[in-house]
Amino acid sequence: MYKAGELVKKSIIRVDTGNIIGSVADLLVDHDAGRIVGLLTSTGGLFREATIVEWSQVLVWVGDVILVKAGCEVLRANAIPHVHALLEKKIHLTGTPAIGRSGNKLGTIGELLLDETGLIVGYVITRGVLKGERQYVLSSGIAGIGSDAVVVYDEALRDTLEGLEQTIPDPKLTMVMPLTGTRLSVEAPPTTSNPAESKSSPTDVQRLSSNEIDAILRGDQPIPGATSEH
Repeated sequence: MYKAGELVKKSIIRVDTGNIIGSVADLLVDHDAGRIVGLLTSTGGLFREATIVEWSQVLVWVGDVILVKAGCEVLRANAIPHVHALLEKKIHLTGTPAIGRSGNKLGTIGELLLDETGLIVGYVITRGVLKGERQYVLSSGIAGIGSDAVVVYDEALRDTLEGLEQTIPDPKLTMVMPLTGTRLSVEAPPTTSNPAESKSSPTDVQRLSSNEIDAILRGDQPIPGATSEH
């Protein structure tokens, strides 16, 4: 799980050229779909137009950089209909009041929690003089989102993150091919509480030769059991 704010100010680098094509000024969120749809390299304003890198171009983020696909370009946000429509809604959740379904004011939205695909899995609600008090809610606990308030089911509030990760499906194990920029995902093996069952027999483990590993890294051979995502 990641905090959305961790993406802001990261440099955006094209995987084929190694060139920085911008840095993240803000995130564009589709709250109806519950996911990040783009990285705003400019939020617009006086004499400036909003510009964006679409989330579909993102391969991976690590450290201070975000790697994007070969040929990726920074686009005019208003030239993309669905992006323009989201910008027109002017919903910026950080700092937006969070209201309980019972009518109680809970605090303000302090952070969005993401999985590695950009899906919003939860929200952090802050309150107090220094916003030091926090509560957490999964996306499923949100009753409604608007420009003026976020309505939360009171019973969905949690005081800690403990156990929250367990309610979120484990992400697939992923690997980005260095030459093609293709992301491969492999289903994580099921876990078991029985130690005896967790020991793999020789037939459960597939060992690859060094030549096969080299072929996978070149993109000439798929990872066994993997599916390709572009």
